[in-house]
Amino acid sequence: MAKVMVVDDDAIITLILKSRLSAIGYEVVGTAMSGEEAIEMAEQLRPDLILMDIVMPGPLNGISAAEIIREQFDIPVIFLTAYSEKDVVDKAKQVEPLGYIIKPFQEAELRATIEVALYKKVMDRRLRESEERYRAIVEDQTEMICRFGPDLTLTFVNLAFCRYLKRPADKLIGLSIVPLLPDVDFKVLQELLASLTPDNPVRTVEHRVLRPDDPDDQVRWLQWINRAIYDERRHLIEFQAVGRDITKRKRAEEGLQKAHDEFEARVEERTAELKRVNAKLQLEVAERKLAEEALRESERELTVRNHVAEVFLTVPDDEIYGEVMKIVLEFLNSQDGLFGYLDENKTLICPFAQKPTGGPGETSGIISFPRETWTGIWGQALLQRQNLYSNAPLEVPEWHGPIDRALAVPIIHQHEVIGLLLAANKATDYDDWDMDLMDIIVSFIAPILSARLQRDRQEQKRRQAEQALYQSEERYRSLIETMNEGFGTVDEHGRLSYANNNFLEMLGYSEEELIGRPILSLHDEDNRNIVAAQFDSRRRSLSGTYEVAFIAKDGRKVYAIVSSAPAFDRDGSFKGSVTTFTNITERKRLEQRLETERQKLFSLFDNLPLFVYLQSPDYSITFANRYFREYFGEIEGRHCYELLRRRKGPCEDCTTIKVFNTNREQDKEWTNIRDGRIYHVFDCPFTELDGSPRVMKLGIDITARKQAEEHIRELTHQLLKTQEDEWQRISRELHDRVAQDLSAVKIGVDTLANRWPEAPPDLHRTAATLSKSLQAALIDIRDLAYNLRPAALDDLGLAQAISQLCEEFSARSGLTVDLITAGIDGLKLDFDTEITIYRLIQESLNNALNHAAAKMITVRLVTSFPCIILRLEDDGRGFDVPQRLAVALSEKRMGLSSMRERVSLLRGKMRLESLPGKGTKIVIEVPYKENKP
Repeated sequence: MAKVMVVDDDAIITLILKSRLSAIGYEVVGTAMSGEEAIEMAEQLRPDLILMDIVMPGPLNGISAAEIIREQFDIPVIFLTAYSEKDVVDKAKQVEPLGYIIKPFQEAELRATIEVALYKKVMDRRLRESEERYRAIVEDQTEMICRFGPDLTLTFVNLAFCRYLKRPADKLIGLSIVPLLPDVDFKVLQELLASLTPDNPVRTVEHRVLRPDDPDDQVRWLQWINRAIYDERRHLIEFQAVGRDITKRKRAEEGLQKAHDEFEARVEERTAELKRVNAKLQLEVAERKLAEEALRESERELTVRNHVAEVFLTVPDDEIYGEVMKIVLEFLNSQDGLFGYLDENKTLICPFAQKPTGGPGETSGIISFPRETWTGIWGQALLQRQNLYSNAPLEVPEWHGPIDRALAVPIIHQHEVIGLLLAANKATDYDDWDMDLMDIIVSFIAPILSARLQRDRQEQKRRQAEQALYQSEERYRSLIETMNEGFGTVDEHGRLSYANNNFLEMLGYSEEELIGRPILSLHDEDNRNIVAAQFDSRRRSLSGTYEVAFIAKDGRKVYAIVSSAPAFDRDGSFKGSVTTFTNITERKRLEQRLETERQKLFSLFDNLPLFVYLQSPDYSITFANRYFREYFGEIEGRHCYELLRRRKGPCEDCTTIKVFNTNREQDKEWTNIRDGRIYHVFDCPFTELDGSPRVMKLGIDITARKQAEEHIRELTHQLLKTQEDEWQRISRELHDRVAQDLSAVKIGVDTLANRWPEAPPDLHRTAATLSKSLQAALIDIRDLAYNLRPAALDDLGLAQAISQLCEEFSARSGLTVDLITAGIDGLKLDFDTEITIYRLIQESLNNALNHAAAKMITVRLVTSFPCIILRLEDDGRGFDVPQRLAVALSEKRMGLSSMRERVSLLRGKMRLESLPGKGTKIVIEVPYKENKP
């Protein structure tokens, strides 16, 4: 069972997600409501997947939290969002999520997105393992492989090459191959390399080699298959060589030749003794025949190897498999065969298959055999990793031609199956000799095929990297020329070697006047010392940023901030520096003016009837106005938490750190523990002239206002309570008296008409009309009484009363109302809370009907101790919240204002969200108050 963690600041969404994930078979190991909490829980729980809301409160949104979790813990993330705009998706793409779920979501969409994400996670892990496995193929070749440039300097060697020359790769790369060859052999190699062309790029050569640590009399022989590599314009790039040691074969040939020479000499010298030594001579001839037979067998093996090597080095890629198959069939005297390789998915890819179809053999295109289709002798050879042959007829499909005999050999390299060779329908039986010959072919093909497959993958990656590098160079070249700052390079002698247009315009010089000029010549005496010291730091590999003044062409001083970094070549030699120049001349002029204005500002602060002070990141106060000093004392060396709250460390609810982190204003109410006075404190970002960050705090004494607001709140609460009591009295009067009286009148009218049957028809019709009118009035009065005081609250409780309200509203209006309550049944709430929640839902339903043109209304009421959460959402036309609130105030509409006032009286919070065309969402939290008898 996969482990999932849910991160969302909406408690209702979290509860719903947790329930649905458990229902579809996932284990929810934890939930979080902020980015910081999500990071901490991810480190502890290590889930398989995280569902992350993009928009969350706090300094870390969902995107930032997901990026940290991916980098530190490698846990995949699926984003939850209520919006699908392009800018949100583009920001989310930067952290490479495994999917998106748009709210509101369906269970099928949730299940599919999670399953796809978990599958992608497994596939990514397998891809990384595959890449690491194939990266070592070239290094593990048994054959020596190297590359060298047209100047014969080595650019690449594999481990086999290093072992042969008894030197590590870093001691060989960059060396010439010339000292390794005797002069005669070097000339032969030179002529062979010169003969290579784009149309004939491959040739084989044999030559001697001088290993540095071998004695002079131990000259060894190598056989090399050399290939010239050209670019798309047929220009030579470098050479590649695949070689092996043939010293034993050469010495055998030399020994055979020597024995032959000695034999001929002895025949000439001992003709007279021919009869006496005839028996001995016949024995020597027999031994010679055995040696020649062994040589022919060796030559046959070498011929096969050379033919296969020639194919791999000279034949185009799309023809290699067919040419190799022809060689195998020729040497094994077989009619049909198959040659293929395994791809990353373990599918057998056969670019060539000469197969029987009931008639003559024919060549087909590429055939693929997934692993689950591996059958017959060739499938068993792949699965069992061993050579198999059969001389009995094999079972084949009806459409397939007969196979009387078959030999299948898996191609294995580095203990891994990478392909298959199969020969079939030989005129005679296959035997161990055929198996040995096929082994020889496969042992030679395996490293070459492996290297070719790896080369093809690396070549594709190289081309992609070259294209990316080209695009990057073009992008950075354009960036440098269009950047707002000046940019230049200085060589190792301190002369300007490059300057962009912005730097030229900054100093008023042309490119011809400035390039090649010593950088020190652009400064006066004082600034030359600064620049010289900085340039000396660059020689010592140190980067630096400093402020300096230049002398422009017209003699004026140009102030700039210089950021410089050293540049070195591959050998570590100092080549100068790379520098950016930010023109701050205008800033210098403004600094003095700003200092003057700063003093005026601080003087103004001293005369304000409120406290003002500046606070540094370590909470120390760097400035305070007279009001603050008179109320709280001297500030020198003091921290705000010492002066204002008499603490030894920062306060838990301090907003200072939020301002530094977000660079946004904050405000809160603060009560002075000394005298109980209440201040409204505004925290604003502030920057000193030297760039130091500060927070400016302004505190306005609102004690009198808060007392007045509290008095107004109490009066309003009493007024609403009185209003509800009065509505209850009127409701009883309407129900118990007016409704009863109307019922009596209706009964009287109906009885009068029934008791006077002989009355005129007009009178009966009038009585019936009066009865219907009285019935309608009676219904209206009862509805009015119910709206004034919902009896269901007293009779059924809050949950049932709300359910009844939603059902009646849906039946009356035709709108769909989706109501879910959780934890409400059985709660004993005080009457003020119950009637307020009921009125809030009632007002929202009426607003959605009368103003939103909605089709569906969602009502969620959940107990989340110590609060009760009410969420009201519709799919109507929506509106611009600030604009609508302003219009409602000017037109004296009290719907939303009345709802806010009711929530405020319960010490609760109300959040309103809406956008044109996006519907409206209201989230209300009120504290839980138990009804005490």
